[in-house]
Amino acid sequence: MTNPNIIIKPPYNGEGHMTSDDPALIFEAEINGENAGYALVVMPKNKNYSYVGQITVRPEYRLMGVATSLYSNIDSYLSFNRIPPLRPSSDLSPGSRKIWDKRLSNPQYGKTSMNWYGKFKFASRKSKINFRGILKQKSDGFLYLDINNNLLNGLYKMIDENGVEKPDSNVGAHISVMYADEIEKIKDIKEIGESFDFSILGASSVEPHGWEEMDRVWFLEVESPGLEKLRKKYKLSPKLNGHNFHITFAVRKK
Repeated sequence: MTNPNIIIKPPYNGEGHMTSDDPALIFEAEINGENAGYALVVMPKNKNYSYVGQITVRPEYRLMGVATSLYSNIDSYLSFNRIPPLRPSSDLSPGSRKIWDKRLSNPQYGKTSMNWYGKFKFASRKSKINFRGILKQKSDGFLYLDINNNLLNGLYKMIDENGVEKPDSNVGAHISVMYADEIEKIKDIKEIGESFDFSILGASSVEPHGWEEMDRVWFLEVESPGLEKLRKKYKLSPKLNGHNFHITFAVRKK
């Protein structure tokens, strides 16, 4: 089978597979409608990380990028849903650990799905282009980087799927920088109105956790050393919940 179409299904509760009471999710992979494998993701209570407790791929689908596709989808899901990021599990088998190591050294390892956002993700990593936004703050304290709305207007129209629309946001295209609850004790953000650069790492699509009215969302993962430095200046972690910054550019309602 050449370039199989690997589909990662929306995750479901995996706590029944656990011997502890830690929350867990199961991500399943399909190829041509058949189950190709799954991953059990554990989110330990009171920890700042998640981990893959088990990953299994059916023998006939090995070497087709199933495990790497699972890891990529899990990363995106955790990032968008503000769940602590993955760290390698010491319990992974040698084969799964090898996949993890190759994934870290080469983000394109095992990539087989080249839909539009896969191609975008691949192309964006070939060269780094800096974009710029203006730091702004809402009345409730939420701090964000304001971006030209043409980004949303152009990207969401390129998704060839039914029901896709532009996000309904009262601040338009933006990068979340500090949540309101993070800056309750910060009296004044002196950098409001200043420009900050960012570059695009890639594009992802996930079923959002906790956003009940949405079936799926699409977003760009971005990096910004300037925004990380800003958060550190105000005694916060460099990144939001340990994940890359992101720009939501399309949604599909249930």
